Amino acid sequence: ALRRGTKHDFSALSVHGAYSMFASRSEGVAMRLGFTGTQMGMTQAQSLAVFDEVDALFPDEADHGLCIGADKQFHEMLRGLSPSVYIVGHPPSNQSKMADCDCDRLWLPKPYLDRNRDIVDASDRLLAAPQGPEEQRSGTWSTVRYARKRGKPITIVWPDGSVTREN
Repeated sequence: ALRRGTKHDFSALSVHGAYSMFASRSEGVAMRLGFTGTQMGMTQAQSLAVFDEVDALFPDEADHGLCIGADKQFHEMLRGLSPSVYIVGHPPSNQSKMADCDCDRLWLPKPYLDRNRDIVDASDRLLAAPQGPEEQRSGTWSTVRYARKRGKPITIVWPDGSVTREN
C-alpha cells in the first residue's frame, strides 16, 4: 500500500502508465467512473450525496487522483460499498499530498493537471465534489472543464449535498 509522507519507487511501472502485472480491464467493463474533489475533503452533506450517486451508478471501475481529502474519502466509500470495484489510482508527481489507498492499479505519477486529464480520458463519466462555485485556479474545476470539452457526462455534488448533472 502507498503511505503518505513516504517517497515511493515507481520504477516497476510500465511505459503505458500502469503496473505491468495487471491486465487491462477496459474490455467488458460496464462503466468506469472518474472522480475529482478537493484536498480539503468533502462536507458531510457532500459525502452522503456522493455515496448515493456511487450507489446508484455502481461502477465496475473507478479512477481517482490518489490525494488526501476527497479522493481518500471516495476511495474508502468505494471499498465500503463494494470491495470488488476495481480502483485505479493516478498519483501526483508531488507525493507530499498523496493518500494511503489500496489501489488495484497505479498509473505513473504526473503533475496534477496532466493526471487529472488522464482520469477524465480513462473514464466514461466524471463525478466531482468541488469546494464551492467554479473558479479558475482549482484542480477540481480544471478537471470538470476538461470533461466538458471531452463531452463526458458530469455529476457535480455541491458542498450542501445538492446535485447538478451535465451532458
